[in-house]
Amino acid sequence: MVAPPAAGRGYVDTPGGQVHFMASGSGAPLVLLHMTSDAASQWTSVLPVFGARGLRAVALDIPGHGASYTPDFKPGGPDNARMVIEALDGLGIDRFHLLGRHFGATVAAWIALRYPQRVRTVTFNGYPMVNEKWRHRLAADEPRPYRRGGDEIRRYWATRWRMSDMGRPQGSPTGFTEAQALRTFIAKLQAGPNWHYAHHTVAATDHAKMARSIEIPVLVLTGRRDYFFEENRTAASLFPDGRFLELPDGGVDAIDELTDLFCETVVAFIEEKGS
Repeated sequence: MVAPPAAGRGYVDTPGGQVHFMASGSGAPLVLLHMTSDAASQWTSVLPVFGARGLRAVALDIPGHGASYTPDFKPGGPDNARMVIEALDGLGIDRFHLLGRHFGATVAAWIALRYPQRVRTVTFNGYPMVNEKWRHRLAADEPRPYRRGGDEIRRYWATRWRMSDMGRPQGSPTGFTEAQALRTFIAKLQAGPNWHYAHHTVAATDHAKMARSIEIPVLVLTGRRDYFFEENRTAASLFPDGRFLELPDGGVDAIDELTDLFCETVVAFIEEKGS
């Protein structure tokens, strides 16, 4: 068993291999799960804030991402949930609060469905209840190899900036800086050509059906410029104990644009519902 440090990072052994994590603080555990082709480093801005608010915030590189091991098979939703639980077992974390973004929200939903006795609350930041057009698009994703010409590298760098800027009024502040872009880019390279497996997991998951089956207290917290915003408003009403809150000026990267507001909202929900 490896106890997460009060602040820092480390590795925990699991049946599949080593899982990398970042941590901050002590108290009730809050497990943070990142979006597609990203890593625990995505939570860099919020980890110390959660830690200062009395939580034991632990962000994992979901296996196949970041510095964690790469499974020797194509994992689906239940596999991702199991691999996260194995890492938490190794860290000695029994019951915990969950916070997932996009792909990480899908994994969090599978954990809440398969291991409800372990989860106290769930916060979804961008619950990917995609429409049929998006579902087919994600399911059709294929490996994108990093060839000598670097086309895929240049394409991703430009696409990620556009994603963050989507719907932003001209001249408004952004939390997606060059440093954040670099962390995201490094994580993309770490995920390798099979990063699209996460998209396949999202496409294969019936998020509406799962929502109706998750009885744990749920907060759907989404930026107004997030491309899942309207779907999230609908999704929140499907959870038996669900709530929807909007981050009015936030986009896909609301955790960096509105760090303090984001953390305050999550902490308030945990304090209210996390008994």
